[in-house]
Amino acid sequence: MQKIISLLVLVWLAVLALCPMAEAQLAVGNIRPAQRANTKLVDIDYDITGTNVPVSVSLQGSADGGATWTLPVNTLAGAIGMNVIPGNNLRITWNAGVDWNQQFSTRTKFLITVSVLEPPPVLDGFAFIPAGEFRMGDTLDSYADASVHTVNVSAFYMAKNLATKGEWDVVRAWALVNGYTDLAVGKGKGANHPVVTVSWWDVVKWCNARSEQDGLTPCYEVGGAVMRNGTTEPTVNWRANGYRLPTEAEWEKSGRGGLSGKRFPWGDTITHSNANYY
Repeated sequence: MQKIISLLVLVWLAVLALCPMAEAQLAVGNIRPAQRANTKLVDIDYDITGTNVPVSVSLQGSADGGATWTLPVNTLAGAIGMNVIPGNNLRITWNAGVDWNQQFSTRTKFLITVSVLEPPPVLDGFAFIPAGEFRMGDTLDSYADASVHTVNVSAFYMAKNLATKGEWDVVRAWALVNGYTDLAVGKGKGANHPVVTVSWWDVVKWCNARSEQDGLTPCYEVGGAVMRNGTTEPTVNWRANGYRLPTEAEWEKSGRGGLSGKRFPWGDTITHSNANYY
């Protein structure tokens, strides 16, 4: 679904399961573009209706009334890109001061394209957690740091089970002959039990090793290079497609199982049919 809107732009010198839906159900409308006073920022407010699953939104620009779509609308923020949550009063902000400085046109148009995302691929051993908002935190036990707040999380995959000692050993054996020299051996009550006695640093490097072993791009870097050894604090390459530890918000969203304000993913009570606990 596409919608074109015209706008006079004055740029001053001072400055892994989404449900597939038919694209015909989508509608984009109520577009309200406006340049912020005394700035080179252009806000494009709009609505998306016809679906409640995340969509992909792109923006093109034209300075000649739509004859060509070569206006450089590259510096964008807000409701743009993958995993945009449909609704009203969405906003894309274009920084014309960066992309189109000291330019002027009375025939400027924008083309907004909205499309449904393809169903995520099924990854063996992983659960797909769709993008969207959830209520993070709780006040069940009156903790002072448990304030409830809304968090918007992008889509991701979460491993269904903890890494086992057997899985750890397989990756570690590969890693030791591929540039990883200081991965801990780890322990476990059995090959199919969770690996223990490994540090956070070990886990980060193990994630990188497993990524490389599977032909994926590692997430953890030090000085722009893949982290394979040592304990220097790494940075995360969020564009990488490899394995990493979940963020706190990702951990909590996946653990809640889609529920809000409950003690467990299935409700407020627990029995031994739900989990093995004392």
